[in-house]
Amino acid sequence: MKQLALMTAVTSSLLLGVLAAGSATAAPDVSDERLRPKLEETAQQVEQFLTDQDEEFDRLADANGIESSDVSAQSGVKVVKVNPSLDIPRGKRGVAQTVRMRFPVPINDKATVEKSIAVTGDRTTKEGAQAVALPAGRWGWLDDQTAVYRTRNFWPGDTNVRFWINLTDVVLSDDGDTRYVGGSQATRIETLRIARSFVMLIKDRKHHMFVYQNGKLRKKFGVSLGKRKWETRSGIKVLTGIKYRNLRMTGNVRGDNWDVMSPYSQPITTDGEFIHSAPWARYRIGKANGSHGCTNMNIEDARWLYHRTLEGDPVVTKGTGRPMKSSLAYGQGKHWTNSWQDWKKKSALTGNGKRDDDDPGSGGKQGK
Repeated sequence: MKQLALMTAVTSSLLLGVLAAGSATAAPDVSDERLRPKLEETAQQVEQFLTDQDEEFDRLADANGIESSDVSAQSGVKVVKVNPSLDIPRGKRGVAQTVRMRFPVPINDKATVEKSIAVTGDRTTKEGAQAVALPAGRWGWLDDQTAVYRTRNFWPGDTNVRFWINLTDVVLSDDGDTRYVGGSQATRIETLRIARSFVMLIKDRKHHMFVYQNGKLRKKFGVSLGKRKWETRSGIKVLTGIKYRNLRMTGNVRGDNWDVMSPYSQPITTDGEFIHSAPWARYRIGKANGSHGCTNMNIEDARWLYHRTLEGDPVVTKGTGRPMKSSLAYGQGKHWTNSWQDWKKKSALTGNGKRDDDDPGSGGKQGK
């Protein structure tokens, strides 16, 4: 199922408050602990919006996933046919994009589900479709109904990622009284379209961001990260696609009053880290740290980035000594806070020798 057009009402109601008139109110970059709740309020609005999206997808997947229910004349067992839903966006996404799969009922045989879905890649060229090698990937089960597909490394850019689902008539759960099997729509192909590879690598000691597009260095920007006791989080963060053309920052600390606009802001953690322009910090950008966790940039650099980033683009920060945590990540970014070894433990196939780390997919037979 393509990503449902179910976010319209949620988007209009929530983002009306967050992005009205192209601005939002948050604590300033030069704040202290007393002003932090203001910054968190803005960050939490973003988090709530993304949570509402996931919950609405799950609700519709549960409501629409039951195809039929019949009682077998021979065995007297109730047979329910179900179809999984995949939350795949319609447009292109960045190379850190993950895929969420939801069943309308709890699944007992998770290993069979994983083995029945193959994942392949191809790229459209003038000569036609060409196969693309994909990094190792695994389904990680968040609960008995929901799994997420994440790769070990980022997807290759400009790639069509095909999910070949072959679950029709496959027994998914059986409690003796009711047998759940894959329905008519449980065999199909879903396609995730990956945009150009666009990776932002931030090195604390160098005070610079290195932007790699399709594997080549495209830009090098000076940055200023969090100062002592306000260190920026190191690790992988995934952009949400939510942006603030003008983010208003106000504050009153120790008699110092300010009311400044910070254009080209993009949230990256739930506790208030942003990538944003900081005109007042131009003297230290590219030279020293001094923010309260945000990635400060010069306005022309932040503008360039703002107009080119997509949902699913990764920001990789290194060297701050303060690790990223799952609770601080937005949406699919939470899955990238797991090491690859920890992510594999969420798979039902872990440890059974049926899948190699270098295997690009989950196995299974490709559909036609």
